[in-house]
Amino acid sequence: VRGDALAGSVVEACAGAVGEALAGLANAIDPDVVVLAGGIAQAGTAWESPVRAAFAAGLMPALAGLKVVVSDGGTETALRGAARFAARHSEARRTR
Repeated sequence: VRGDALAGSVVEACAGAVGEALAGLANAIDPDVVVLAGGIAQAGTAWESPVRAAFAAGLMPALAGLKVVVSDGGTETALRGAARFAARHSEARRTR
């Protein structure tokens, strides 16, 4: 993205949209924390800063202190979460 203005503006716009969507979801479910994870979360400040800015701008005042953290789980975070979900779902079906 460095040195490419068009790529930078696309990243910023997409990251802003992600931040807005996360804020809307947070407003609806009132989480304790929002965790940015997976490969895109490792993209650095060019992505993270617009996400955080749009997120903060979209939050209801009551959630203004909501914490956003970046997972250090790497690119396989989603796979681990999916595996955990599948294991729990499979176990629940066996106990019925």
